[in-house]
Amino acid sequence: MQYTLHNLRMALIGSLLLMMAVPAAAQRRIYASDRATQQAYKGNRDISRRDKAKRSNHNGLLSDAESGIHHYLGFWVEGAYSTYIHNVPGVSKGPGGYGLGAGLVYELQNSYFLFQAGIGIKSQDVKYTASSYSFDNYDLAKGLFGQKDKQWLPAAKGGALQDSWGESIDTLRYTVINRKDQVRTISAQVPLLVGGRFNGFYGLAGVKINIAFSQTAIANMDIYSMAKYNQYEGWMTEMDNHGYRGSALSPVPVPESKKTYSSIQFDLMASLELGYEFHQKNNRIRLAAFADYGILNTCVQSSDPSLAFSFADRYDVGRYQFNNIFRSNVAKDSRINNFFVGAKLTFLFQLPSAKDKCILCRQASRH
Repeated sequence: MQYTLHNLRMALIGSLLLMMAVPAAAQRRIYASDRATQQAYKGNRDISRRDKAKRSNHNGLLSDAESGIHHYLGFWVEGAYSTYIHNVPGVSKGPGGYGLGAGLVYELQNSYFLFQAGIGIKSQDVKYTASSYSFDNYDLAKGLFGQKDKQWLPAAKGGALQDSWGESIDTLRYTVINRKDQVRTISAQVPLLVGGRFNGFYGLAGVKINIAFSQTAIANMDIYSMAKYNQYEGWMTEMDNHGYRGSALSPVPVPESKKTYSSIQFDLMASLELGYEFHQKNNRIRLAAFADYGILNTCVQSSDPSLAFSFADRYDVGRYQFNNIFRSNVAKDSRINNFFVGAKLTFLFQLPSAKDKCILCRQASRH
């Protein structure tokens, strides 16, 4: 009996000791877990959003986008193929030309969301060709030669057509070939774009306010003339002494015409930009393709003829008066829209801001 009581006392004491040991061991395990978490954080910055580079881990604690709002300043440079989309009669749709641009940019980033604004300058050079055309006794655009006080009318309307020797002629015909016109434009540009980014790729879309403040219009062409007499058969050509210069095989080059206009012209351009960004510490380098389309009609409502003569100049090719087709009355009722497609390089530098808080630190502090 005494032996049994002794064993019972020992069992009770053992049970009490075991019950006291379990909470202490659990407490030690929790403390060790907290220390491991803290040591992991101290030794591995990759699990903290304090690192601005894109990071992700297998625990799903972070996404691949930075949290919070960040501000960037930078600049861009771009090069593009440029042309006019138009319906001017007798003018080619190409070959177009080039556009070069550069400017300063501000960007706001909020996780995946992007907003961008800036100011820049763009240079545009567009070339195009006009179909060959002929006209008899009158300007193709206006139906008349010269000014109002020097009318040179067709013979059927009572006009007295004479060659340089004073001989009466029935028809005087001019033919314009190899006409190549060119427009050079310098514009200020204000982009307003929104978009997003994911896994290094990004996209921006919006509008660009385009303000053209200088435009140079250039015209080049070759001309030859010929005439028909009542008393002779066929066309008379290559007779400089009678005022007929050149032929279809050897036309006469007309000196280049170049005029610069300083009038302000507004355009609103729809813009799309898609590309990839490279990280370098807190900065961004972006390479993208972009396309801009002018929504507004940039046609100049001009009454200037594309090609005009005065009575005194009709036998002197070097003194013919002409204007770039897109700046003449030939295009007066037409529609002209800008179009650019090219490549863009952007450099962004992050402005100083408050660092993001560590999500893992906040989670660990709750235990």
